[in-house]
Amino acid sequence: MRRIGISITLLAIMFLIISALNISNAGINQLTGEDRKAVLAVKMEDNDLCLQLLGEEYQCFEALAYCTGYIEDLGMEIINYLYSIAHIFKAVLSSL
Repeated sequence: MRRIGISITLLAIMFLIISALNISNAGINQLTGEDRKAVLAVKMEDNDLCLQLLGEEYQCFEALAYCTGYIEDLGMEIINYLYSIAHIFKAVLSSL
């Protein structure tokens, strides 16, 4: 129970620190006229989840879609390999 309280407290402190950094970054942008990105932000653009981290922007769903396709291909390779092993066992066992 105590660990949950510490975890929630740490998350709240991290949230406050990140919020303060984003607010100060926005204030600096207004003063200098620059357009620096947020320290940490998550937003949706054109049905794609965008993550901004330290001024860099990352598209999350594109990477997730790539990983999903890769995992599906690996799964099919594993299934085909297991079927080939099953055919070998079937051939060996039927000859006994």
